[in-house]
Amino acid sequence: MAGGYNNNSDDEDEARRLIAEVREEVLQQQREEATHQFVS
Repeated sequence: MAGGYNNNSDDEDEARRLIAEVREEVLQQQREEATHQFVS
C-alpha cells in the first residue's frame, strides 16, 4: 500500500524503466534475427 506523496513520479520512472527494458529486448531480438538471416 503506497500512500506516499511522491507516488506519481515513482510510477512514471517505473514505466519508463519497463519500456526501456522491452525496447532493449526487441532490439536484441531484431539483431539476432538479422544475424541469423545474414549467416544463412
